[in-house]
Amino acid sequence: MAKQKNEGDKKYFRILNIISRLNAGPVKISDLAAEFNISVRSVQRDLERINMTGFALDTCQKGVYQFAPGISLRDLKLSNEQLSVLVLMHDLAAQMGGALKTAFDNIFARLTNSSAVDSPFHAILQRARQTLNPKIQKDLEFAIETGKTIKITYESLGKKSERELCPLKLIFSDGFFYLLAAKTDSPKKTDFLKYRADKITKLAVLGTEFTPPSKKVMDQLLDGATSIWGVTASRGLRVRLRLEGPAADFFKSKEVFPRQKIIKETSKYLILESSAAHPMEILPHVLQWLPDISVLEPAILKTEIKNRIAAYLRNTH
Repeated sequence: MAKQKNEGDKKYFRILNIISRLNAGPVKISDLAAEFNISVRSVQRDLERINMTGFALDTCQKGVYQFAPGISLRDLKLSNEQLSVLVLMHDLAAQMGGALKTAFDNIFARLTNSSAVDSPFHAILQRARQTLNPKIQKDLEFAIETGKTIKITYESLGKKSERELCPLKLIFSDGFFYLLAAKTDSPKKTDFLKYRADKITKLAVLGTEFTPPSKKVMDQLLDGATSIWGVTASRGLRVRLRLEGPAADFFKSKEVFPRQKIIKETSKYLILESSAAHPMEILPHVLQWLPDISVLEPAILKTEIKNRIAAYLRNTH
């Protein structure tokens, strides 16, 4: 069942991609079949679905299709609310940088004649300084979609290493893209690896295919994660925090910690409980909100915070 769902997701992504191509001009069935590694008949079925949804198509020559006269993505009538959502997505794409920013710039231009400044919304986000190499990004996307193993050269702290991996997802977190992967000898197990994608200097797509983990396993990996630190199948770190003043008001209004819930609230303070996968899902936020936040448990997290504050005070003298 999970495989069918995955194949369905790929089909819808492919159809959206073809619609975008048609908006730019005629498309050739044989070229699309080769690019998406599917049969000519599958492309024809995709075009039939597009035609049936209201995007009328014409054949300018055998095997070549284009939008019928008067059909364009620009014909979509967007409400102010829809335009505002697009602007927020546009800002998010700008944060990601690289090829994704360029792609969304093109989508935004095709979907609307309006400028982003026409929206009442604006998103303030960190901008990515290290973006993905376009060729490596394209190869990663292809390998993930087709279930092909890869060989990468990874450079970190001045050292290079080569690894063969089963790529599963590209994850954007805190201004960086990360590659979530499994070892080639255990792609279905829970021993998953994460790599800063911009530190991949070389990548080769290998011929070997692998069966990715089930949807259930992937949901366990990603569900509830608030940063790359939380992408794991285990969320066994039980955390309780006491918050006062501005910190209490902020965390009452926003879910910052994974699976955050209020278990006690008074006029002076509140106590939050969280189920984290790694201390780094919690620690930066605690340090940011001192002294209006304190860790009640676990003891290991309280000790880590004390050690970091002590080290900071030593280094400032």
